[in-house]
Amino acid sequence: MGTLHFWCAVMALSVGPWLLWRRKGTTEHRWIGRAWVACMVVGNLSALALVGKHGFTLFTILAAYSLVSVLAAFVMVWRKPTPAWRVWHYYLMSYGYLGVLAAGLARVPILLGSEFWFGVFGTMAVVFGLGGWWTEQIARQRVIPRR
Repeated sequence: MGTLHFWCAVMALSVGPWLLWRRKGTTEHRWIGRAWVACMVVGNLSALALVGKHGFTLFTILAAYSLVSVLAAFVMVWRKPTPAWRVWHYYLMSYGYLGVLAAGLARVPILLGSEFWFGVFGTMAVVFGLGGWWTEQIARQRVIPRR
């Protein structure tokens, strides 16, 4: 299960920037987006399946949250429940990508010998701080309708 989780995360990390930086709404975006959602769903489900091996941790909660938010973003496109569905979709997908990026990058300081929680929370702070700022800049330029 760990190998499946790893490769789904690698695929999601690889495809995510392409989806975030390219033009939205194209056929290409939709198909690659579906592949990204599939990687995220399988990756999160495999993470939840690892609870039996590693126990219930903070990462279990984050995987469950990620699973729900990615599925909610997919439903936003599919059902278009509100006039602001594009904004919701953008934020859920962008922060979903930041989550998988933070999880992947958190491994680096740990592998380099950092204390576990310092490495994890430090990486999350940097990724969500910089990534959140960048996400807001793009949202204001391209996603949130001007009044």
